[in-house]
Amino acid sequence: MYYSIKIRLPKNKVKQYAGGNFVERNFSTLQDNEILALLNSFANHIALKKNFNKDTTSINFNQEKIIWDPTPSQKQFIENYYSNPNIQFADENTNPGESNTLEQNTGQQMYAIFLKSKLTLDEINSFYLSLGLQQLNCIRYIGKNYLIPQNINPIYKTKTKILFPSPQVFEQMLRDFVRNKWVKLPLNTRTWNKNTYLKLYYYNGQYYSIPYTDKKYFTSEYWDIFYKVADEFMPRLELQDLTKESIGSLKENILNPTSFAYEEYRKSLPDCYKSNTMQLSKYFSEEETGINYEVPNYDKLPDDAKEELQKDVITSNSIANLVFRDIRDNQKELLNLENDFETEFRCSRDPRFKDFLLTLDNFDDKRGSNNIFRFLFNALKYRGIEEVAGIRSFNISTDYFKTEKTNIPEFQLFYNRGWYCKTNVMQGNELYTNGVKLMPSKFSPDNYKFDAVLQKNNKVYAILEFDGLDHFKPRNDNVNFVLRLTADQIKCAFIDYLIKNNESIKIIRVPDYTKIAKKEIWKTEFKQFIVNKLNEYFGNQQNNETINPLVKAAYKIKKMIK
Repeated sequence: MYYSIKIRLPKNKVKQYAGGNFVERNFSTLQDNEILALLNSFANHIALKKNFNKDTTSINFNQEKIIWDPTPSQKQFIENYYSNPNIQFADENTNPGESNTLEQNTGQQMYAIFLKSKLTLDEINSFYLSLGLQQLNCIRYIGKNYLIPQNINPIYKTKTKILFPSPQVFEQMLRDFVRNKWVKLPLNTRTWNKNTYLKLYYYNGQYYSIPYTDKKYFTSEYWDIFYKVADEFMPRLELQDLTKESIGSLKENILNPTSFAYEEYRKSLPDCYKSNTMQLSKYFSEEETGINYEVPNYDKLPDDAKEELQKDVITSNSIANLVFRDIRDNQKELLNLENDFETEFRCSRDPRFKDFLLTLDNFDDKRGSNNIFRFLFNALKYRGIEEVAGIRSFNISTDYFKTEKTNIPEFQLFYNRGWYCKTNVMQGNELYTNGVKLMPSKFSPDNYKFDAVLQKNNKVYAILEFDGLDHFKPRNDNVNFVLRLTADQIKCAFIDYLIKNNESIKIIRVPDYTKIAKKEIWKTEFKQFIVNKLNEYFGNQQNNETINPLVKAAYKIKKMIK
């Protein structure tokens, strides 16, 4: 016989357990980069205050309950964020456009925004006071601060025309809203239509109204664009379950086998809609096969997958990925790169990659054949690598960090009753050679990713890859090395494709086939190495007096991490 027991908890205990997912933390303990991330998550100080919890003294952010108790220096930091630099409206004694004030047309458009948003100067300042800040007479709108004088010039109050966006402008609008966190993810009709803080969008010197999906003017063309962008940032994917066999690639990115480390890594994974249920899920893409796996909570992993996770989880590549993420999350502002620096960038997001794959497919007379050896050989041909005495010899590395360069090719591909690849790398003072047989396999370039990139509007202009030992030999006997080899060669050939089409592109491929322990000092030195490479790319060899602001900003980070 089975029994069930219901326990009714006091209200204070119900609230306590309901909030158990959030770790409580004081705002006064936050570092500047954490404060910046929090402020950037809200359109302006009004949106920040309106998202406070019901207790009015805390806000939920990144799975933490942040108690609002900023120190005097933190208040100054926040006030500077919302007021400096600023764009000024002219007062009644100044003509619009004079003394660096807003010219008439733009000012009229901006003032129309504030009228539509019902933002009076008194209300703007009342929200500053409710946050414990000074009255600033400033409002942040689409990433810019506007200073409104008490006696604003009445010329701004005359009516102005706000345009309806074309489909092209609407697509740019959607991307900006998502990247700048002006709309909550995932992007869908609910989150888009609930946006109440931004009423107009500024693009190329003109303000546009924001189309909402529940309006009659939202035509099929706008729906197509909406779903296209939504899928880019929150794709609808077929997901497979993680198993003992498939968890190997995922565990490379986890530094230790604890459930806490697994859950922390899971938080960093992208979200998607599971296509058969439309349920929001975390997923991991297996690069070579193109298979997407659902990554469940640790307690929902099969027991045999948990056991596999415990084995041999520390890899050199995972440490390097941590450095790339650190630059992405905490230091890209110092590089003045805005949203340019991204990690785990899916190659197919760059529209040129699909064009390149078509070019690669047409490189011989067997178009449409998805034979992996054909794509491997075509990629080598595209790179200009020819067969000499039955051997194709080639490299992938471009920049070396704590790894010794050999005078012989890193790879040698040859046929001997089957295709073999021999790798030649230095480990310590000894030349390590390893020959492995390559077996036929299915593959899909759709999920290929670059470790880190610099990109603008989904077009990469610099690529950073850290190539661990598994790029030079199989991880174990069950791994078919042709998958990794082909993925790397297709990426390298893509760079050549861009260069041949007069695209400016930089590739930084750092090999690591050493056996040294990756401790904190290694991470610091590797970060310095990457920053130096970025500085070189941005022209840091120029005279410091003539150096552009972008490079000066990059130099700050160089000094900071020494």
